[in-house]
Amino acid sequence: FVTDQVTADLQNLASGGAAMHGKFVHLYLDGLYWGLYNLHERPDEHFATDYYGGNEDDTFVVKHSTNDIDGLKYTWVNGGLAAEEAYDDLLIASRQNMAIAANYEAVEQILDVEQFIDYMIVHMYAGNENDWPHNNWYATFDSASPGGKWRFHAWDQEHAFPTDDNGDSFTQFVDLTDDQDEQTPAEIFANLIDNAEFRLEFSDRVEALMTNDGLLTPVVAQAVYEARTDEIDQAI
Repeated sequence: FVTDQVTADLQNLASGGAAMHGKFVHLYLDGLYWGLYNLHERPDEHFATDYYGGNEDDTFVVKHSTNDIDGLKYTWVNGGLAAEEAYDDLLIASRQNMAIAANYEAVEQILDVEQFIDYMIVHMYAGNENDWPHNNWYATFDSASPGGKWRFHAWDQEHAFPTDDNGDSFTQFVDLTDDQDEQTPAEIFANLIDNAEFRLEFSDRVEALMTNDGLLTPVVAQAVYEARTDEIDQAI
């Protein structure tokens, strides 16, 4: 029940607030009790401008899509077709020869690389092969700012942290590090990993997060997880 929010918590702790913030609440509608709910933000244009500034009308938002009429694996949430075209520009830029420094620098101009790396590491760690990266992702972009960059945000990760004790086909042994689903964050990562500078930055963040009491070392990550289970223990 907590894995969706925990994944966002981990991205927030890694990147300083790039994912949805939320809390658990008892929900009543007209006096009728509906149960325990996770009340949280949606990473849309309102979210992006609240945390990064800019104007909502200028903020492009795209997300996963499994039934887009054009056959795309993403669709616009805010910004219309211009948002989809801007995201396509990011995909095209990442598909160039990343061994050439100028090509990688072109991607850096439109993608928050540091935030993207943390996003990918957290999701690889969470292991939600059931519905990520082919599904359940959001990205935002300030189209009016000269320094505007795409940012990716955790979303709908209730199948994260799978285990082999629940009869599920996805377990703790899933490996998402080599996923290359076209048009998704995973494709962008697979393209960028061909660049030596990106590989070094990625390696540095893996070391920072997964060694020496980093966020994703067992004791620290467990504490983040248990903070949420403790939050709802008495409510349940």
